[in-house]
Amino acid sequence: MGLLSDSGAVVIGAMLVAPLMTPLLGGGLAVIQGNWPLWKQCQKSVLLGFLSALTIGLMLGGLARLMGLGLTGELLARGEPTLLDLGVAFVSGIAASYCLARPKLSGALAGVAIAAALVPPIATTGICLAMGEMVVAKGAALLFGTNVVAIVLGSSLNFMIAGVRGRQAAPRLWARRLAIVLALACAGLSVPLASVLVSKASPKVPVEQTMKAALEDSGYGLLRVQMARAEDGGRQLDLYLQGPGFPDREITEKLRQIAVSRYGNEVELFIHIDLVYILPPIESE
Repeated sequence: MGLLSDSGAVVIGAMLVAPLMTPLLGGGLAVIQGNWPLWKQCQKSVLLGFLSALTIGLMLGGLARLMGLGLTGELLARGEPTLLDLGVAFVSGIAASYCLARPKLSGALAGVAIAAALVPPIATTGICLAMGEMVVAKGAALLFGTNVVAIVLGSSLNFMIAGVRGRQAAPRLWARRLAIVLALACAGLSVPLASVLVSKASPKVPVEQTMKAALEDSGYGLLRVQMARAEDGGRQLDLYLQGPGFPDREITEKLRQIAVSRYGNEVELFIHIDLVYILPPIESE
């Protein structure tokens, strides 16, 4: 509901529950110990938690679609994971396992769980599937999968460095192979995540400054620029201007060329006008 209401405070508060973090840490411990029963139990918990959150997301997404609600900023934020998210999840797995192994630091687990959100991407996947927003749903599902792989791998690394071992002198063969698979999966995920990060990074002047310069001496002021997801899955650039009326064709074409040069021909430009009428001063008699 926090995702649908675009309330970051509600989403962060809900992440304090973190029902999937402990099973994932248990999975990392099972890999190091070669503990097959523990691995099965942890994955069962993760699977049930995933299905529960996905089902609730589908139900709320269907209800939101009937009510005419659309994508929010909180939903869009989880639709384009990058390599930074992989790094956050990996370090969070190390930090969470470190805190779990030390009772005095167990209170820090809540903060670590917020850093590597698990339930919000699942809920976003369900909501967006129900709304028909497949692009955002795929991105959120990729974010969840990235977090799962990186947290298990990071916690396994920390447990190994801490000297945790199973009853046998070395982990079983399945555990070794699983660790290799997790490492390869992490490396494979880094490719699409890195491409998204590179596409977002731009050494150019911020688009707000470019558009402000184009509007100079035109009688219009730029309030803000906001990127959103269009209904067809493309990009939508919302410009909020302040001025005496709708700008003429010359000004709108300037703004269009700036948007196209920065984001490509697929971007849709929406111009919102905040009307301002300046009253002339009252002449004194």
